[in-house]
Amino acid sequence: MERFDDWVTDPRVTLARAQHHLSSASQGLLGDKFVVASSGGSSRRPGVFVFDPNEWDVVSAIALRASRWCGFTPRLPRRRVAFIHAPGAQHMADRVSRTLELGIHRSQRLAATQPTDELVATLNEFQPTALVGYASVIALLAAQQIDGQLKIAPSGVLTDGEPRSAEITNRIRTAWGSEPFDLYAVTETGGGLALDCQAHDGRHVYEDTTIVEVVDADDRPVPDGNRGHHLLITNLFCRTQPYIRYRLSDMTAYHPGTCSCGLAFRRLEPIEGRHDDILELPGRAGTTVHLHPTVFAPLFTLDGVAELEVVQRGRQLQIAVVPRSSTDSDAVVGRVRQHAAATLERYGCDTQPQTLLVSHLTRHPIAGKIKLVRREIDQQQPGPGQQ
Repeated sequence: MERFDDWVTDPRVTLARAQHHLSSASQGLLGDKFVVASSGGSSRRPGVFVFDPNEWDVVSAIALRASRWCGFTPRLPRRRVAFIHAPGAQHMADRVSRTLELGIHRSQRLAATQPTDELVATLNEFQPTALVGYASVIALLAAQQIDGQLKIAPSGVLTDGEPRSAEITNRIRTAWGSEPFDLYAVTETGGGLALDCQAHDGRHVYEDTTIVEVVDADDRPVPDGNRGHHLLITNLFCRTQPYIRYRLSDMTAYHPGTCSCGLAFRRLEPIEGRHDDILELPGRAGTTVHLHPTVFAPLFTLDGVAELEVVQRGRQLQIAVVPRSSTDSDAVVGRVRQHAAATLERYGCDTQPQTLLVSHLTRHPIAGKIKLVRREIDQQQPGPGQQ
C-alpha cells in the first residue's frame, strides 16, 4: 500500500482518492469508471484494490462460473440465495453479489457480524435454497440446524473466505445432508482463485485467470503433493493494478494426478492455514515447539462445542469455548481443557491451556471473519472472545 500510486497504471487512480471513495461507503464507481474494494484487514493493514470495467466483467464471469460449478443455475421458481459475508459495499463479496443481482435469483445479504439469533431468524423466514458464506459462520449455523434452532433445507452450500477444516465439512454434511463446495478467493485478484467440482477432490485453480505457484520459503516450487510454505500468484487480467508473483502466506499443496470430472485445471488441496499462524509454544528443556493450526482441529468435534477459538498470547495458550444449546457448559469446557492439555503434552509443550467459557466469539469488526487458531505477537490485542 505504501507504493500504491506507483503500482497502479492509471494516473487517475491514487490511494487518497480510492480511500476517500471507500470511506464514503459509495456503491458507485470511482471517477465513473473504477470499482474499488478493500480487504478486511483481519491480518494486517487493509488493502485497497481497483478494477476497470473490463476487469470487473472478468470478476463477474468468475463468480458466474462458480455458481454454475455449484449447480446454482437459474431456474423457475427462482432460487433463494443467502450470502453471509463482511458488511458494506466496499468489500469484494458484497460488490460481486450486488453486480449479479439482476433478478436471476432472490438474494438475501447478511452480515457475518450479526448476532447468531438474528441470522437464524432471518434465514428461517427467507428459507434459502442455497447458502453462501464464511466457513466459520456456516459452521455455526450448521450447529444451530443440528440443535433445532435453524430450520432450513438448502440444496447447496458454498463456503469461502476462510480455511474450512474436515471437521467443519463433516458438520455441514450432518446438518444439511449434502457435500459443500469450497471457494478459494482473495480480494486482490478479483475473488475466485480455485473451486472444487462435483467430484469434491481438490479445488480446481482458475488457470485461465491466475497463475498459482506453490513454493517453499525461498520461493522455489515444491513437488505436487507436498505442502508449500506460501503461494505466489500472478493475475492474467488485472492491468490497472497488476499482480506479478504476489505473495500469499496460505499453506497448501497441488493435488497430484488428474480429476475424475475431466477438467484440465490443476487442483489445490485444502488451505491449511497460514505459515504466520503456526503456534510457537515453550517446550520441555527450554525448547520451542511449533504447532500447525490443524493440530487443534479435533477440538471442534468434541461433544457440545458450537464454536471455539485458540489463541497464543505470549507463552500462554487461551481457548474460548462457545457451548451448544442445551448442553452442560462446564462439562463442555472441561472436555476441551482435557483434550487440549493432552494435545500439548503429546507434542512436548511445557504449558497448560487456559479455557474460557464465552457466549459468542468476537468477529473482526470490519472483515467479519475469525481466525479460529492464531498467534498474537502484540500483547495488547484482544484475547479470545473479547473486544
